[in-house]
Amino acid sequence: MSYERSAVQRELDIIRRHVPRAALVATDLVGDLSERALDMCAIHLTKGSVVRLEMANRIPVADRTIDRFRKAMNVTPEAAKAVYDASRTLYKLNDRGAWCVSAIQQPPRIVTSQGVDGHALHPYAEDCFLGLQELLPNILRLHAESFAVGHADGRTKRRIVIHALTHDDHEVAAIDTAAFSTHIRDVLMPDREEKFSQANLVRASVWAKQLGTDPNDLPEILHAASLFFVTLQATEVQLVAGKPKVH
Repeated sequence: MSYERSAVQRELDIIRRHVPRAALVATDLVGDLSERALDMCAIHLTKGSVVRLEMANRIPVADRTIDRFRKAMNVTPEAAKAVYDASRTLYKLNDRGAWCVSAIQQPPRIVTSQGVDGHALHPYAEDCFLGLQELLPNILRLHAESFAVGHADGRTKRRIVIHALTHDDHEVAAIDTAAFSTHIRDVLMPDREEKFSQANLVRASVWAKQLGTDPNDLPEILHAASLFFVTLQATEVQLVAGKPKVH
């Protein structure tokens, strides 16, 4: 399912209005599948804490979730309901997505087949670029946004979200890079019985479907995306020739 970025932005604006400290909103499956996993919308705050809203489609659960959120965030009932409704809308658009609420402004660094910042791609980076083109034929471009999360010891860590956009410039996937390594590991070693491995495999399967690729190809895609967006700090990878769009 694809959706317009403007539809996402409307809901993020509502959440930002009522939760000014929100840094990231993520819809996800939380918990161990062998026990009790729940569909949630998690709001990550700038100081590092997380507030979760259960996305169960039952009125009693929704009412309890809204009330817990109201108490946790010390907001009005109307504000809590507005945030819950916005979270539900995001969940319906993409039930395994992540979006920056307060993105860090960065100068554009666009990767194309011609290179980046006026420099040709290193042969290894070029191989990764060609691999992405081959494995993601339906994706026009990958765009990255980042946000900062504080820690109790005073450190600030930057986290990156990658958005996959199609030829009609609709978004099909929005993936937080924070747990790439564990997802790559669990796809490559699917028989592991470690806690949360099955949830990671379900999440990886959803990402692969969103991207229009085989789940077995996901490790190569995530690894290449990490090279460009984490290591080289690109803001966009333009997989199809044409004028890049800069957010």
